[in-house]
Amino acid sequence: MTKKRVIFDKPDFKRIQEEGLLGVDMHFHTKYSDTYTRIPNVLKKARKNGIGVAITDHNRIKGAAVAINLKKDVVIIPGIEVNCFEGAHVLLYFYHINDLTEFYIKHIKNYVERNPYMATNIRTEQIADAAKDYNCIVSAAHPFTPATGGMEWAIKKGFLDKNIYDKMQAVEVINGGHTEKMNLKATHLALEMEKQVTGGSDGHTLAALGGVLSIADAHNTESFLEAVRRRRNVVVGKSLAVMPRLASYSKNISKHLQYLVPSVKLKIKRAKELGIEKRYKPLLSEKVDAVKSVAKKVAEKVNGNKKQKQ
Repeated sequence: MTKKRVIFDKPDFKRIQEEGLLGVDMHFHTKYSDTYTRIPNVLKKARKNGIGVAITDHNRIKGAAVAINLKKDVVIIPGIEVNCFEGAHVLLYFYHINDLTEFYIKHIKNYVERNPYMATNIRTEQIADAAKDYNCIVSAAHPFTPATGGMEWAIKKGFLDKNIYDKMQAVEVINGGHTEKMNLKATHLALEMEKQVTGGSDGHTLAALGGVLSIADAHNTESFLEAVRRRRNVVVGKSLAVMPRLASYSKNISKHLQYLVPSVKLKIKRAKELGIEKRYKPLLSEKVDAVKSVAKKVAEKVNGNKKQKQ
């Protein structure tokens, strides 16, 4: 396999199979998320092209569970894309569907807002910390999305600290729905921080499936994720062309329209919450430090008085 970890080119399905490797689209959405793509059709195309797929629906796991039950000779990575409180999106990949199910019930289900595909009320750090108790990989999804969804956007706005990447094992370096410029920035970020690399089409249409693959010398879910963990995978792919990208966005938007009113209300509410946090968090931090300083001086004075009495 090539020594390069990221290759901006169209995946060659035939060559991947001939070399005995496994290519997996590590970012794909289904009808159980913000699109209409049916699981049987996803599996049929994946089987035809000899690839695997990670079902990573927004804040939902039913699609992953259905795919696991129907997989039939297709490697399925149980996954989820969590839309975090601060606006960043985080991808999680599990070795077993049971672990994903438990994680979802304990840490996500009760934090989902009225638009289930849009946002949760759980913070990025909470998700990353909770994931430590599970056999899974945590990846920063499309970090350079120039709005809600990108980790760099949330950092730039002051909603997240730069050290949030310390809690990410991997970075999504090629996302089919984003421009090559954004993906190049993500690649540079991942390599600079020596992170594991993931990549996927972020497909919301069947046509997008397989446009970006993570390729490894593996044959099942476990060996594939182990290869990613050990940095023995290569991400190969290109950004979707303009028309397919627009088709993907149209599917996405039409699914969100049914939640238009609660979505607008949530956007306003979240903007206020994050705005207040950004403005007052430094002040609160200063006050806490001041209180700690006073408490320390009081303690020193009390201890000094005790010694004098002795």
